[in-house]
Amino acid sequence: MATPSADYPVGKPVTPPPGRATWSRSRSRRWRVSPPYPAVARAPVNWRAVGAVAALLLIIDSGLICVFVGLAQDFPHLVPFSAAPAAGRPAGGQPALAKRDPEPPPFVFKRRDRQSADELSRQLLAAPELDLDTEPGTSARLVADARRGDARFAHPVFEPLLRRPDLHGLPIAMGADCQLGRDAAVSLQGLSQELRMHLSQCGGRANMDGRIDATGLRQRLLQGDNGNWGREDALPTLVQMLQPEDPPVRLLLVGLLARMPGRAASAALAGRAVFDLSPEVREAAVRALKERPRDEYRQPLLDGLRYPWAPAADHAAEALVALNDRQSLPSMAELLGRLDPAGPVPRAFHDIDPARLGAQEPGRLTAVALDERQGGERRTRLMAEPGGLPPSVKASPGEVYAVREVVRVNHLRNCLLCHPPSLARTDPVRGAVPSPGRPLEPPARAYDGDPNGSFVRADVTYLRQDFSVAQPVDRPGKWPAYQRYDYLVRTRYPTEDELAKKAPATYPQREAVRWALRELGAAAGD
Repeated sequence: MATPSADYPVGKPVTPPPGRATWSRSRSRRWRVSPPYPAVARAPVNWRAVGAVAALLLIIDSGLICVFVGLAQDFPHLVPFSAAPAAGRPAGGQPALAKRDPEPPPFVFKRRDRQSADELSRQLLAAPELDLDTEPGTSARLVADARRGDARFAHPVFEPLLRRPDLHGLPIAMGADCQLGRDAAVSLQGLSQELRMHLSQCGGRANMDGRIDATGLRQRLLQGDNGNWGREDALPTLVQMLQPEDPPVRLLLVGLLARMPGRAASAALAGRAVFDLSPEVREAAVRALKERPRDEYRQPLLDGLRYPWAPAADHAAEALVALNDRQSLPSMAELLGRLDPAGPVPRAFHDIDPARLGAQEPGRLTAVALDERQGGERRTRLMAEPGGLPPSVKASPGEVYAVREVVRVNHLRNCLLCHPPSLARTDPVRGAVPSPGRPLEPPARAYDGDPNGSFVRADVTYLRQDFSVAQPVDRPGKWPAYQRYDYLVRTRYPTEDELAKKAPATYPQREAVRWALRELGAAAGD
């Protein structure tokens, strides 16, 4: 209610604003409004019509309630609450809306590693390269021994793995861990042949440099009712064959893995988040992990924090921070007290049972084994006996100092390092061994090859890489200028200089853990 003021002083006439009601003052000092327009006559209210409309609205409202309750009974996922009495709510009571969870924090992908894919690739070129034919003719000799049936071991490659120092310490799978079951082998053979056909038809058409057309490949893999590539048994084929391709194809790989349920697909996505050289592919993999259970990918990311190649630890830290995985904080805090994963670390060893290697003749082997588990499977690293080593290498009576380092293997030149020779055309997942002096066969014919050439069977795999990268080759000959290199971790004895070197106050992997701890703590307001 307006009161007298400096704007409207008592005893002075007030000029009404134009177009507004006229104002006047009464003896009670109250202000009232006088309409400037003539009053309009009001029509009488038809109360019978009002009552009829109200009754009609009540009937419609009751019908909608009945329909809503029916939907709640038949399709409870379509409505915010069920019509049936819930636990803790009396029957006949008013249904209460479920309490909404707080909105998840927005996805933010913070990068600790600012290096480009090319810079990371150049780093990896410095890794030691292993080659089965560093001793010329080793591959041909293994095939000949297998054909004659007089190899020392059931798996001929164990002979150079035991004898040659440069091949010591590789993570070998043995027994049931190295061989697929019948159903898995049949699936791998069919899917790998189909995928090679798609790659052959999508390569070199849209791109003059021979790169795979990712758009065409996506259409082929997802067209129609083709559900083969959404099944979990397609995962090994997709990861093995697509991870060394260009970024658009690797992004397609991430999308295909995201469609698969299960722990294996989550672990494969975590591998892409840790090891892929492209920041875009790594971010896409982390986004896909955000929709999956954390217990399916947490351990692979924590293992990445201890990888000998430091950028992998940076990428694992980036993923844990982007996923806001605060439940991993205790495990990360424990990693701060560990030794440098790329430095000398005490490792327990034991003698090797010759029967476990499939030795044809009993006898003592001049090697020891370091056992570990990778992805739930047992791996054995064959090492020279420590008896002839300097005393400083021996950490204790049952332990030796060992160094983990990343090594690389040319995929085309070392088929027989990872797989046994195939001696029969009926062997499952049979693949031709490329000949260095001849051009490569098209992908669709990789399983045929020269009938007089050498073959391997891929249902048996001794070595599994951590990741693969296409990199330049100095003298490619008749093979492509960029070839696939598989990267894995070898364990070796340290040198005298490495043992004498004082342990640093910190190391890159520890700094990656500290960064993740700070970022996760800041996000929680700690």
